[in-house]
Amino acid sequence: TARSVADAVAKLLAAADDVQNSPHDQDKRRALHAAMKQIEDNRAALLAAARGYSTTKPDQELLLAAAKAVAEATAKLLQSTQNTSNSMTSPNHKQSALAEARDALAAAQSLLNACKTMGPVALDPDCKGQLLKAARRLQSHIQSLESAAANSGAPQPQVDGLLNAARDVQDAIAALLNAAEASEAKPTQNLGAFAKKAKNVLAANAKLAASVGQPPEILKNTKATAQASGELVVAAKVVAKNDEDEASRKRLLESARRVADATKRLVDDAKKNSQRPHDESARGRLTESTRGLAQAVNQVVGDAARTAAERELRAKAKLAVAATTALASVAKTGKADTGDYDLDGQLLNAANDALLAAGSLLNASKAASQQKENAAVQAELSKVARQTAPQQFSLVTQCKASGPRVRDQKGKQQLLMAAKRAAEAIKDLLAASKAMGAATGAAEIEVALEALSVEDATIDSTALKADSGMLQPDGNVKKSQALGNVNNSANKLGSATKTMTHSANQPEKLGVVAKQVAQESVAVTTAARQTASHCEQRTAVEVLEKAKKLNKASQMLMENAAASAASAGDAGAQGMLLNAAKHLAQALAELTDCCNDSEPGSKECEAAANAVMQAANQLGQRAQPTDFKQASVELASVAKALSGASTQASTAAQRNKRQLAPAANQVARTYPQVVAAANVAAASAQSPAEAQQITRTARLLAETLAAQLRAAKVASSDDPQSIAQLQEASQSVSDSIGDLLKLCDTTNPGQRELSSAIETVRSALDRLNGGAPPNQSRSIDELQKAANTATRAADGVAQCCATGGNHTQLVPPARALAQATDIIADATQTAVGGNASNGAAKSGGGAGSRLTAPASRTHDALSRLETAINTNDRQGLVTSAKAIAMACGELVGAARGVANEMKTTDESGSRALLAAAQPVANATAKLVSTTKANAQQPSPSNAQANIAAARALGASVDGLLSAAPYEEATAASASNDDANSSALLASARALVFQVAQLLQTSQGIIDGSSVDGNEAKSVSGDIQTTVQELLVAARDAQPGFKELAAAVASMEGSVSDLDNAAIDADVGILEPTPGKSLPQCHQALAPHIKQIATAVQSMLKSIRDPVAMGDAATKIAAGMAAAVEECKDAASLSSEPSSQLSPCSDAASKLRETLLALQQRKPPNEIAPVAKSAMEAVVSMLNQMRGGGAGGKAIDEALAECQRAAQAIENARNNARPAQSWEDARGGLGSAVQALDTALASAHATGQRNAKNLPPSTIGLGSAVKSIGAASGEVAGHISDDSARDDFIESAAAVVKSLTNFLQQTKALYNEPNNQDFKDAFSTANSNVAGSLRMLTEALDEADGGARACLEAIEKLGAIGAELSKAALMAAAGSFDDTAGEQEFEAVQAQLERAANQAAQSAQSLAGATKQGPSGMASAANHIAGAAGDAVRDAARQTAAQMGDARAQARLLNAAHDVAIAAQSAVTAAKKAYTGVDQSALQPAVQDVQAKVAALVKVSKEAEAEASEVAIELDKARSYVLGLVERFPTPPFRVNPQATPKSLVTAAISLAEASSSLSASVGHAQEDVIGATKNSARATEAILRDAKHASKTAPNDQARQQLCNAACATGQALADLYIAAKQQSKRQTLAGKKKLSEASDSVIDRIGELVDAVALLPNSADAVRMYRSGEDLETLAARALDDAKQRIAAAQQTILATQPGYQPGPADDALQQPKMEHAMVDASHGLADAVGTVLQCAQTAQSALAAAGASNAFKRDPTWAKGLIASADSVADAVEAMAQVAVNAISKSLCEKSQVEKVAKDVASTSARLVATSRAKADPSDPTQQQLAGAQKRVAQISAVLVAVGGEYEEYLNAPAIDPLKVEEEAIQQQIKILQLQKRIAKQKAQMARLRGGGASNGGGAAPAVRGGMRGRGRGRGRGRGGMRGRGM
Repeated sequence: TARSVADAVAKLLAAADDVQNSPHDQDKRRALHAAMKQIEDNRAALLAAARGYSTTKPDQELLLAAAKAVAEATAKLLQSTQNTSNSMTSPNHKQSALAEARDALAAAQSLLNACKTMGPVALDPDCKGQLLKAARRLQSHIQSLESAAANSGAPQPQVDGLLNAARDVQDAIAALLNAAEASEAKPTQNLGAFAKKAKNVLAANAKLAASVGQPPEILKNTKATAQASGELVVAAKVVAKNDEDEASRKRLLESARRVADATKRLVDDAKKNSQRPHDESARGRLTESTRGLAQAVNQVVGDAARTAAERELRAKAKLAVAATTALASVAKTGKADTGDYDLDGQLLNAANDALLAAGSLLNASKAASQQKENAAVQAELSKVARQTAPQQFSLVTQCKASGPRVRDQKGKQQLLMAAKRAAEAIKDLLAASKAMGAATGAAEIEVALEALSVEDATIDSTALKADSGMLQPDGNVKKSQALGNVNNSANKLGSATKTMTHSANQPEKLGVVAKQVAQESVAVTTAARQTASHCEQRTAVEVLEKAKKLNKASQMLMENAAASAASAGDAGAQGMLLNAAKHLAQALAELTDCCNDSEPGSKECEAAANAVMQAANQLGQRAQPTDFKQASVELASVAKALSGASTQASTAAQRNKRQLAPAANQVARTYPQVVAAANVAAASAQSPAEAQQITRTARLLAETLAAQLRAAKVASSDDPQSIAQLQEASQSVSDSIGDLLKLCDTTNPGQRELSSAIETVRSALDRLNGGAPPNQSRSIDELQKAANTATRAADGVAQCCATGGNHTQLVPPARALAQATDIIADATQTAVGGNASNGAAKSGGGAGSRLTAPASRTHDALSRLETAINTNDRQGLVTSAKAIAMACGELVGAARGVANEMKTTDESGSRALLAAAQPVANATAKLVSTTKANAQQPSPSNAQANIAAARALGASVDGLLSAAPYEEATAASASNDDANSSALLASARALVFQVAQLLQTSQGIIDGSSVDGNEAKSVSGDIQTTVQELLVAARDAQPGFKELAAAVASMEGSVSDLDNAAIDADVGILEPTPGKSLPQCHQALAPHIKQIATAVQSMLKSIRDPVAMGDAATKIAAGMAAAVEECKDAASLSSEPSSQLSPCSDAASKLRETLLALQQRKPPNEIAPVAKSAMEAVVSMLNQMRGGGAGGKAIDEALAECQRAAQAIENARNNARPAQSWEDARGGLGSAVQALDTALASAHATGQRNAKNLPPSTIGLGSAVKSIGAASGEVAGHISDDSARDDFIESAAAVVKSLTNFLQQTKALYNEPNNQDFKDAFSTANSNVAGSLRMLTEALDEADGGARACLEAIEKLGAIGAELSKAALMAAAGSFDDTAGEQEFEAVQAQLERAANQAAQSAQSLAGATKQGPSGMASAANHIAGAAGDAVRDAARQTAAQMGDARAQARLLNAAHDVAIAAQSAVTAAKKAYTGVDQSALQPAVQDVQAKVAALVKVSKEAEAEASEVAIELDKARSYVLGLVERFPTPPFRVNPQATPKSLVTAAISLAEASSSLSASVGHAQEDVIGATKNSARATEAILRDAKHASKTAPNDQARQQLCNAACATGQALADLYIAAKQQSKRQTLAGKKKLSEASDSVIDRIGELVDAVALLPNSADAVRMYRSGEDLETLAARALDDAKQRIAAAQQTILATQPGYQPGPADDALQQPKMEHAMVDASHGLADAVGTVLQCAQTAQSALAAAGASNAFKRDPTWAKGLIASADSVADAVEAMAQVAVNAISKSLCEKSQVEKVAKDVASTSARLVATSRAKADPSDPTQQQLAGAQKRVAQISAVLVAVGGEYEEYLNAPAIDPLKVEEEAIQQQIKILQLQKRIAKQKAQMARLRGGGASNGGGAAPAVRGGMRGRGRGRGRGRGGMRGRGM
């Protein structure tokens, strides 16, 4: 620093001399001021150094790198200022900006010098203040420069570039200040000598630990340890005193204090031990003191090492930041220019990312410097270092990739060297991060090693005692406890070792794991020493040797773990660590084996386990096969023997280890016998699968035996964990032996099959008792078949038992009997309603929950008992007997409780239940006694008696369950109270119980426990009886059977009553019911007939559903019984009683035949004809009773109902007071309309079949019209609008009138069934009624505010959808009507998103509105019409107006159209749900609206992203082109030896084409804009490159200068074109269009100037002709436009030729044409005509351009002219394709909407390109251009019309062929016939009245026909194939 001051003084003197010689030289005066400033800085640095402030080297480098970055950024700012000043209009602004830039550069240089001077002492407050002062001075200059640039008037792009450069300077200054704040002091401590002293202490301490108990050695080693410890404490204090870090100093002093305290305790304990060398407590305390001192020393060393590692990490972090900053600074300057703006952009992005990463790393380093005592902050620094390294390495990689292409050789070297330094710095940083992690766990590992060293000394001391025979047993721990501790600690040590191998490369975890390993290792060796103290001398010495080996292996593992952590992933270190872990595992196994072998029997257990596993290898060998039965017996015998030996081994291990050896040897001897027997059994097995199962089970037995023997080896009564493991292993052995015995066939022939059958029967009984659901659903038919099978099978079983024949003959009938029983149980459960336990769950306290559960536990325990008997398992016998006794006790108690509850309701059942419980108690007592005898004295006889007692108990338990009443045993009555079901279940339970008895009796005969065959025969007889009862109950319980039988009986009674009535009528004693008339009887009979007919129809539909069929039969019988009574009354009143009784009797007989066929279960094809015949008899019964006159009366009664209904409707017109709510009234009217419609259809069908059956059908018409009259009055009362109410009442009155006319026609047809005119009039009247009903429904909708609002919303949304579709087509054609003002795109997009969300919400509210009445429905419909219609439409149009891309506009408008149409569908679905038509379609429609809303929002966001992409690409290309122009010709373009005039003109042509494409594609195709932008930039680069090299061939300087100026001017014009394109791509405006056109023309003009300059070069004539070919492009363009017009005119004639003589009308009215062919002609011809208008306007515009003379566009821009010619040809091609599609549709009837839409869009888009090309060279405000735009808009409009026509034409072609004229003619003829018939009927009635001498009949005159049919309210339009379209009336 002093030398720097001297140098600064020398510079000051020299500068003073220069100023003295030239006092007015400003540069020299500035140099003098700089020297004075340097003197001041050096003075401050010298004072700081004298005060002791010294910054670390990394901090100095970081500060210097940041200062250089500031200087380079300022230099770049000066360059940018110079470039910007050239375009400033004001000289004052230019001078001011340049002055500020120069001052800023000087301030930056001053700041750099200050950093160089004061960097080493940046910690000093004065020096830091100087740096801050210099930085603020530079910041003030930057701010002044920014202000000057903003007010300079320079072009905005250049100002933006200058401001960006200024911001870079500000960012660099901020990084510099941050680096200054992160500085820290230089470390002064020296850890080398300190670590050496610590090792001396540890060595002396280890010697002292080894000499415990040896007084002379103790004193000597204590003295050495104390002396070394004192030196270490003094060294620690010195290091702490010299350390400037307060946190490190405190930490070291605290560690030193702990060392001193530990040394003091060590000295005291050593003195006491030397005085009492044999005192164990004193020796123990000394040992603990040595451990404590070692831990304290390791702690102080670890603290020092960790501090050094943390400081190193911070230093490396700052060096990495400095290197990255320097590299990024070089990368961001112009020195790294490659000429490829894509590559330069990537390098710039990588530099910015690396600077961000460096900032994060610097902040973390700063925090670590300020909080050195916080380990978490230091760890965070390490983490940030690892995370930010990839971003910094990415910059290095990018620099290496860009370096070879940098143009500046010096810049290339700087870039590559900086990249190399940065890479090295980052690698050093990562290494330091790993080193700090290793240091974190190093201290813990050292502590662990010391603990192991102390334990090593202790083991040596104990071994010395053992060798000398002085080792005494440890009185505090028994040997068994010590052994348990050895085994438990060994398991923990093994787990800890595995954890260490996985954590070796994780320093933060290593210390904790090392501590755990050391603790567990010491625990194992300590327990081993305790075990050795209880062993004999030889064994003790061996144990201690193994413990010593384990301790050494643990130490080796610690050392390798530390090395692995330090290397952080080195493969060699990892391998050594794994080897050390293996050595430790081996040593641990040897130690545990040695300790366990000291116990009696341990070696024998291990040998036995090995022998067992060796014998298991013999399994599967070939053996001589024998009888499987004999082999099974032998295998079972040796398996039982092995079970006994295994049990003895387990017992000996727990109680007396001295008996363990013989037990283990017995196991080892017995298992090979099992292997031999298993091989024989496998060879004799009946199937390979069975043989494999025997072998697998025997091998599994070997594994479990080995595990049991090894568990017995280590088991100790003082170690509960080892005992538990032994018991678990013993249980596994027992299970394996049991599995093996199950595979052995030790039973008599048939016994196993019989046991399986008994189990099946018990399962069935359990299900019937409510214990489980049925296995599967079964029918009554299956039950009946199974019952018959059970009868035969039971008889077969009984015969086998009685004859005592071959037992194998018993198996088939027993198996069949069990299977039949299982089916019976399932079918019974299905018949009574499924699982009986459901009812038990409901009833809660029934016997199903109190008897079934203990009974089930009893059966389970009995099964376990039999297994224990077969395996000779005494313990299992006792356990099972106890469980049986407990379960049976609970069962008997529950039975007694149930019996007490039953006393009051069923005393006999209570006594039966108590009687059944007594055998259970007796059998339980007998079973317990036989089990005890068998357990105490095992023998075959005792085992047989035990099994017999068990089976007797099982039978008694089943008997108890069967004695329980049904409603108690199953509780199924809680859900089924039917008596037949109860009887069925009771019979099934009795049958299953008897089957169980039979099979148990058979089992006793087979195994010899019973010899009485008569008992089986008796039970078989009981089964026969029970089966018959079951079949009867099944028949009665069959669904619908009881009802059907009752109905047959009732029907027979009805027939008998009618026969008796006929007899009474014949003898004249049939008495009538008082007060009734014959019509009244007939009227009362009608509902019964309807009931019967409906029931018959229902019966035919549900013929396969027994329940529904039974219900229908009941209704039929009830209806017929009531009808018989009415018929009897009618017969008593009639003069001909037989006419009243015979039809009814005939119908009743046929109904009885139908029911009998059903009862006999005949097939449906036989039942159907009988039922139909009965149906016809029932339907015609009333008509036959009434006769002809009576039929007329029925019709008259219906006409009377019509008159009353008409009067009710008329009354409602004047006085409407509703008594019901609107919803009820509307619902009532809807039901009445539906009923009338149904009755009308039935009457019309009846009249078509048989007119004589018409009168009964008119009853329903009268009832329905009555309901309509009443409901219409209610509805009218709710309509407040007078006009709407009048319309509704008129519609209702029209229904009544039309129905009256229909009834009159019905009566005429009934009287004359064969009159064809009457039939025609009858059908026409039927159609009129149907039409009036539709009119009434529409009137109801009109009156209902909710429905009306829905209709209006549907119409409105449809119109909006059509409007948006048309707008989308116009947008696609480039003619979107932009009426919205210029707005921010984000604002209109947000408005669109809000409108879309409101549309989704309004759609969601539709579902609830359907339940809120008219007002709610109307509100919801209006809301969605406004939200999804108006709001979305307006927002979508505004958003589209702010877009610069026609395709994006079309996509957005189409998405808005989809929202409107989806909303229209949702409102339609809501109306259907509101009116009760259909509720299912609303929710999917709402979801569709929400989906379309989401799609609309997505489209708007994608449009914004696309516009941003175009803007970014244009800015990028502009910057690149301007950079080329600014540096021309300095950029080192790659030498192009082919740079000739031809290459220059070729590049110019490419640029002309690209710029024209760019200008034309703006606003139409984003991807075309991007492609044209890139092509134009590349072409400009080629122009500048070739101009540089071609200029060398110029004949003179003037030509050379002209060529260079033209090339640069071309690039500048292209940059201006980019600006205009960017503005126009955001939003299409006339002003923007004009700017874009002018910019495009400017580029073309500059290209022309460039070609003119090329013409001055030698040999350039051919090249110039490439651009100016000499063709008359103006004439060619005019010819192309004229040819296109002629081709379009020819296409129009082709279209007209398809319809000769037809003159096309306006295209806008095409959809109104009655014939679709004319509509297609109008639309296609009109579109061609509109395109012709576009061509005419284009010709006019071309003429205006040609009038410019020599400067016209055709001569200035040949490329444009060629594009105009191509566009004209494309338009003509598109129109011809459109004409061909129209011709195909008209002439060939081939039309698809998609094809029409395609050609229409092609015409619109090609026309739009022609218009865009025509307008590219003209003033947009010119009237000619306005006419051209208007013509294009007309093309877009008619294109939409053509698409609509195409859609309707496709529907028209797909519609059925109808001749509308013929339809209208037939309708007129029908009306004429109706009027004629009405006139004839009136004449006939008048004539009849005159003949009778009276007036008109009761029926009155014929009612006039409803004039005009129905009143038209239809909104739809239908089409026929005949060419005309029928419109709604």
